[in-house]
Amino acid sequence: MNKIISYFENLKPDAQFLENLLLSLIIFAFFYICSSVFSKVIIIIVNLKSTKNINKERNKDKTTTKEKINNKLSTSPLFKPLRIFFILLGIYLGLLNLDLPQDIANTITKFFRASIIWIIASCIANMITPTSLIFSKINKNIKYTKKDKATTLLFKIIKVIVYIVATVIIIAELGYDINGLIAGLGVGGLAVSLAAQDTLKNLIGGIVVIFDKPFIVGDWIETPTIEGTIEDITFRSTRIRTFKDSIVTIPNSIISNESIINWSKMNKRRITLDLVATFNTPLKNICNSISKIQEMLIEHPNVHNEPIYVNFTEIKGDGQNIQVYFYIDRTDYASYLAIKENINYKIMQILNQEKVELAYNTQTIYLAK
Repeated sequence: MNKIISYFENLKPDAQFLENLLLSLIIFAFFYICSSVFSKVIIIIVNLKSTKNINKERNKDKTTTKEKINNKLSTSPLFKPLRIFFILLGIYLGLLNLDLPQDIANTITKFFRASIIWIIASCIANMITPTSLIFSKINKNIKYTKKDKATTLLFKIIKVIVYIVATVIIIAELGYDINGLIAGLGVGGLAVSLAAQDTLKNLIGGIVVIFDKPFIVGDWIETPTIEGTIEDITFRSTRIRTFKDSIVTIPNSIISNESIINWSKMNKRRITLDLVATFNTPLKNICNSISKIQEMLIEHPNVHNEPIYVNFTEIKGDGQNIQVYFYIDRTDYASYLAIKENINYKIMQILNQEKVELAYNTQTIYLAK
């Protein structure tokens, strides 16, 4: 940089230099004026989805399309970095046109290449958003919302990593030795990882939970140790509100390795009833009850037609067992209780009509004389 400053301070411009300077200014002005147009053209070429949307807008409204297209392209995450690139390209080509000494030209080239690396990093960082096309598939799994702090933090971490990598490459491009820096980072990273093993485990577990999505906020889950509703998910831990209305905070390193039953993912809910009729109930009455209960379940609007099982399953010590097995189409607990209650009433009506008396648990005690 000092060589460049001293060169221009000691420069004695002649006619040839002034002619080259004028041409350099024209080159710079051309790229500066056309930078926006060039950037928008590249965005349209790269972003095929935007091209399709633009064509649709052209067909819908030909009067306001141009303004809408310009606004959409100008707000693209690639627009500003690309525009800066073309402006820097104009400056670079203009400086090379001045026939500068070789060492100065090499220095300018190094800085230009470093600028390109930083611009590429900016483009990548700007495209790392939950709503971008790159992460559209991931976005379907993580179901990102602006209130999802964990996912937002993850994208920020990825951006920081991109800029760190770009900085290291730029340092190497400028001719500095980065071996010592990389070795220092390696030793420092090892020390940090040893000191924060649990934190790193929770962080990795949080990433697994966020992207694998075994549950989301609001789900009712059950693990070998806890059951409740998910209240919050962060990178470090998951908070669960139990049915006793207490909050349990579980580290993500633990919950990501446990077997999880997600009751909220049920498409239907099972109900099983065991009806024990007394031994003095005629078999004809039991058969009629089984047929009517099965018919009632088939006609019930909230019961799935398959599978429905109503069978005389076994003879117990206290009576004759009728097992009723079926599924309902509601999974929330309140609806489950209401439908089950309704079906219980209908079953009791059928049993009363067929004069089937249910047995009670009894115990006979013999007293020795």
